[in-house]
Amino acid sequence: MTALQVAGGARRPAFWWGYVLWALYYGVTVFALSVGLYGASLPVWDVVPMFQAFLFCMAICVIWAFGFVVAVSRAQVRMSNWSLTRWLGIPVLGLTCLALILSGLPAAARFDLSRASLERVAVEVEAGGQVAPGWIGLERIDAISSQSDGTVVFQIPHGGYLGKCGLAYNAHNEPVHDDYQLGSELATGWWTWCEMFD
Repeated sequence: MTALQVAGGARRPAFWWGYVLWALYYGVTVFALSVGLYGASLPVWDVVPMFQAFLFCMAICVIWAFGFVVAVSRAQVRMSNWSLTRWLGIPVLGLTCLALILSGLPAAARFDLSRASLERVAVEVEAGGQVAPGWIGLERIDAISSQSDGTVVFQIPHGGYLGKCGLAYNAHNEPVHDDYQLGSELATGWWTWCEMFD
C-alpha cells in the first residue's frame, strides 16, 4: 500500500464527515428559521416561538462566525467558490428570513389565502350555525364565537404575553370590544385582537 493511498484513505472519513456536518448545520438553521417564520405568520405575532428562534439563531451565528474565521485562516490562498458558497449560504438564509418577517409577508399571505374560508365560516356562525374549531384555510382556530353586534370572533393558538389573541370579523361595523383590544385592520371587515391589559 503506497503512502498516497494511506493519506487518501485518512482524508476520506474527514471528507464525508464534512458533508454530514454541513447538512446538519443547514438543517438546524432551516428549522430555527422556520420556527421564527411560523410565529410571524400568525395574524398576531407569537413572540414565544420567535424568541426561541432568536436564541437558536444567535447560537448559530456564534458557531458560524468562529468557523468562518478558522476556515479563512486555514485557507492557503483563498477559499474555493464552493466553500465560500457553503459559508455564505447561512447568513443569506438568515437575512432573507429576517426580511420576510419585517415585511409582514408571512402573516399577510397566510391570511389572504385563508380569507375566503374564514368569511364563509363567519357568515355561517353569524346566521346561528355551529362550526367546530380546527383548521380553516391555513389558519388554525381554537375557538369560534359570535357577539350581539354581529361580530364573529376567532381565537388562534397564541403563547405570547398578550394573552388570548385572534381575528374578529364584522362586515358592517367596527366590533364592540369590551373584553379584548382591537389591533390592526387586516382587510375590510377584519381586525386582529388580543385580551386587554389589566
